[in-house]
Amino acid sequence: MSPSAFPRIACKEVGMSFSSQCTVVLADSYEQFLGIMKESSDTDQVLVLRGDAVSPQYFGVIIREAKGIVSDMDGTIWPGSGWAYAREHWQLTEDRRQESIEADAYFANSYNTQKAQIKFALDPVVRMARFGLTRDMIHQAARQWPVREGIPELFACFKPHEIAVNSYGLFDPIRALFIESMRYNPNALPAIYALRMLWDQDGRLIGSDRTTVVTDLMKSAVLAMHAAQLGVEACDLIAIGDSPSDDFIRHGIGIAVVPREKRENFMSDLEGGKRESHRLRGLQKMWEMSCAVALGSLMPIAQIRCGVITL
Repeated sequence: MSPSAFPRIACKEVGMSFSSQCTVVLADSYEQFLGIMKESSDTDQVLVLRGDAVSPQYFGVIIREAKGIVSDMDGTIWPGSGWAYAREHWQLTEDRRQESIEADAYFANSYNTQKAQIKFALDPVVRMARFGLTRDMIHQAARQWPVREGIPELFACFKPHEIAVNSYGLFDPIRALFIESMRYNPNALPAIYALRMLWDQDGRLIGSDRTTVVTDLMKSAVLAMHAAQLGVEACDLIAIGDSPSDDFIRHGIGIAVVPREKRENFMSDLEGGKRESHRLRGLQKMWEMSCAVALGSLMPIAQIRCGVITL
């Protein structure tokens, strides 16, 4: 079913010039949502609003009046995977077989306890330390890391202390990305909730502070913590994720970034059994817990936030 079959909201652009246009579409069911995903092209900027959950006008109001933002990292701010990038750029081949076994178990939902998720986060740090990873390597890599379209513009709509990154990942690569790729002042970085790595005096990785690991099961608590620090309610924050495990987006102004990078692969990935399809297979859960879904780009949210698009 073509997206043209669904009601579209007129967008009025004012004041600023952006290279891309946004189509806002209402969908009242998961089936309609899938139809939109399937029919839209790779380059389409489409914002899908849950017509059964929120009106376009109210959605515009809550985005403009949000008191802060909390975002997942891998797949959301950065469209890729931190571990995949590490394997490719730091040639972590020695333990690839063991990592593959662990990853298969994780994506088969065998790692859905707190203890197992902590172990899954800590093990790669041991492998990176054995490899001889340094802080300089992370910063060099961060200069080449792309961020999702619209992320810099959306974050620029908030003060640094209002922004938090909530990641089942590593603190230091996230921090480096903001400094090197997002061009943030190191003294005015967003709050970063993620596993901190430990370094020796020469900047070589020696381990991690396991008390700082953020698992998928803890992300809602991090959202609440950030809201408390700002003195607002969790529901006053924009919460962005790209995976069913990012269920913290149920408690804020939920925005799910659909991880569909190539149209021709979308439906086959959705039905497939490969671990790369893990996020897509959970799409229905994401639809149920989100009031809006942006395809590939967060530019429409930034444009709504700063008043370039009015609904």
